[in-house]
Amino acid sequence: MNIDAAKNAHKIFVRNILAEISDSKGQPETGEVTAHNDCAFYRWYDGMGRQFLGQLPVFQEVEAPHTLVHQTARAIRAALQAGDREEAIRQGSEIARLEQVVLAKLDGISAAIRQKQA
Repeated sequence: MNIDAAKNAHKIFVRNILAEISDSKGQPETGEVTAHNDCAFYRWYDGMGRQFLGQLPVFQEVEAPHTLVHQTARAIRAALQAGDREEAIRQGSEIARLEQVVLAKLDGISAAIRQKQA
């Protein structure tokens, strides 16, 4: 996985969670939301990413907001399952904000890599 693939994976993850909020037909999803340390991004982050980029401060800064994205996704799913659409919408705003934080950190990692290569 590269940085662009990581960004795309998180965009898709967030888009799918937000789609659950706007899906007005039928029941909410019943499955578990992927844990932050069980997604494709984190497997890269904790493996090759940490091995080659772990010394970069911006690399270290992405873990906390990434974890919050997954926690917020779980809160959205729980709110929908409880029938609390307003809470799901509130959490949807938060996950959209957190997504931008994660994407900015990933852009920072890309910039640091380019700077190292220059």
